[in-house]
Order: sequence, then C-alpha cells, then structure tokens
Amino acid sequence: MVFSIFVLEESWRLGLGNLHRPGPGFLPFSCAAVIAVFTTVLLVGGRGKKAESREPFFRKERFFKFLVVILICFGYGFVLYYFGFVLCTGLFVLISLKTIEPKRWGHALLISVVTAFVSWLLFDYWLKIQAPKGT
Repeated sequence: MVFSIFVLEESWRLGLGNLHRPGPGFLPFSCAAVIAVFTTVLLVGGRGKKAESREPFFRKERFFKFLVVILICFGYGFVLYYFGFVLCTGLFVLISLKTIEPKRWGHALLISVVTAFVSWLLFDYWLKIQAPKGT
C-alpha cells in the first residue's frame, strides 16, 4: 500500500493529462490505483482472520510455473512484432491460463479472446497507441 501511494503521488506530479491526451503519469497512476484498491480489499477482507500455514515457495511445481511465466513473457516479447499485438496477447493469456492455474478450455479461450479484444480497444482504439500489427 505504501508503494502504491508513493507511485500515485509521483505519477500525479508527472501529469495525468486527459482522456484524449494521456500524460506520462497516466499509466503508472492507473496501475498504482488498481493495486491500492486490491490491497485495500485484501487488508479489509483479511482483518481478524488467523494466518494460514503456508507451504515453501520453491517446490517443483511452483518452480516449473515460475519458469513457464518467465518463458511466456520472453516469448511474448520476441513474437510480438511478427504476429501482432492482438494475437500475441490472446495467446499469452491462453497459455498462462492453461499452464499456470489450469482452467477449462472454454473458460480459457473466452477469457483470452475478451482480454485481447479489450486490450485492443484500450490501446489501439481509445488511446490511439500503435501496437505491432504483425507481418
């Protein structure tokens, strides 16, 4: 929460701009605001509950998932130019949903298509940011 507040304050100083011309502080401010909301929900929701015992983080399954996340992120960066933003974003979400915390194919496909579409709406249509279209 402290980090979110710090980022909110610094991005405010950079300038948020407006909806049609976002400033340099718009994206960090938005991300920090979302993190602050989630942190508040977790803090309020966890109040008065007894802490659960946790397993060690570096088990084989978790380490494999960690490696998959790293590989997916690097792969996303490498193929983004060739296949385009929308397709790579959809595939990134689909692979993440099927390998990290496996979901059923129907749910994973729906979530990945909706995520890719909303990302396209946000960045390409609304913010007018030119994302790679693919070759």
